[in-house]
Amino acid sequence: MIDFHTHILPGIDDGSRDIQMSSELLLLQKEQGIKQIALTPHFYAQSENVQRFLKKRDKAYESLRETANSLELDISFKLGAEVYYFPGIGRADMLPDLRLQYTDYLLLEMPFAQWSKGIYLDVKDIIERQNINVILAHVERFYPFQKDKSIWKEILELPIVFQINTGSLMTWRSRRFDTKFIKSGHKVILGSDCHNVTNRVPNMREGQAILERKLGSQIIGEIEERGEKIWKNEKV
Repeated sequence: MIDFHTHILPGIDDGSRDIQMSSELLLLQKEQGIKQIALTPHFYAQSENVQRFLKKRDKAYESLRETANSLELDISFKLGAEVYYFPGIGRADMLPDLRLQYTDYLLLEMPFAQWSKGIYLDVKDIIERQNINVILAHVERFYPFQKDKSIWKEILELPIVFQINTGSLMTWRSRRFDTKFIKSGHKVILGSDCHNVTNRVPNMREGQAILERKLGSQIIGEIEERGEKIWKNEKV
């Protein structure tokens, strides 16, 4: 299975603090059986210049790639970003630069607040005006903020891929949301959203096993097939 959401790059955000921790995270990913990893550090347009961000990301990646080669991990990577929503994002010229490498997919983090009509229209613009495929990061984390479910429902009807954190499958409350969400027919992929080697570790294997017990191997197969299509920049 592909890990579509990680913070393994060293010293670039609130994830891995240095190359030593990145090495430990990569070894944990190998133990999990992960062969493909999306490197998705946080990007906040409100506080960061995109060109400066990309240079910093590339520098961190060079260090990570050297380490991965020295450890003979046999893992392939794609650079990307977890882009935090900002007003007007649907018309932002720099947005294509933040897509998952060699694809038309963008990992989007939504506001941790009640979503509005303006947010819906911005997401719609990303898809329709910019012709970018949206992957909505850790969808399970936003539901509790949606006291008014009308915009939530509208966004769920857009042609979006929804990423679920495997860590959310470890607790009954969020697992209940996850399984119901998947059974409702939404296009789902998984990511560990790993940040460190203590409390936010790579856990794709455990999450997959729980999901398989709850929903069956067919669902896992569908998620894996969808992930491979995204990795190859195919429509899902």
